[in-house]
Amino acid sequence: MQNLERAVQIMDREGLDGIIASSLPNLLYLSGFWDANSFVFPYDTIRNAAASKNNLSQPVLIVGQGDLDLTTDLENISDTVGIGAFSRYISDDVDLTSSELLLKTRAIDREGESNQIDALCKTIQMAGLSGRVGLDQQHINFKIEDLRAKLPNLEIVSA
Repeated sequence: MQNLERAVQIMDREGLDGIIASSLPNLLYLSGFWDANSFVFPYDTIRNAAASKNNLSQPVLIVGQGDLDLTTDLENISDTVGIGAFSRYISDDVDLTSSELLLKTRAIDREGESNQIDALCKTIQMAGLSGRVGLDQQHINFKIEDLRAKLPNLEIVSA
């Protein structure tokens, strides 16, 4: 993440313990993730990144199961959460590269979440978010009230 100190200063000023990015520019800034689908279809793709103020340089990224291959070379994310289903097959007689092993862990060994709210809840837990969290509301395609209902102890504010 660029300008880490500035981001922490802004979060301190706004009283935020964590952030959730949704728009493509904020996803790119927080996680380094960019893909053409998010640019062309910003309301049809599910992409989020979440990070606590204490660990802004290692966000957890949400993408569709079929797009997890786009995350294997991102060095500054701590983990991923997939959404949906996507079939992949690995032959037993093939040696996998380190990127392929990471993809296997993220996309085959783990089942994707069924919807964005469940994926966000898992991501928030994995990122260790608590207290007051800022949500980038650009290009979200879910009801914030649904997220708040699942996480009543988390204060979710516009950011």
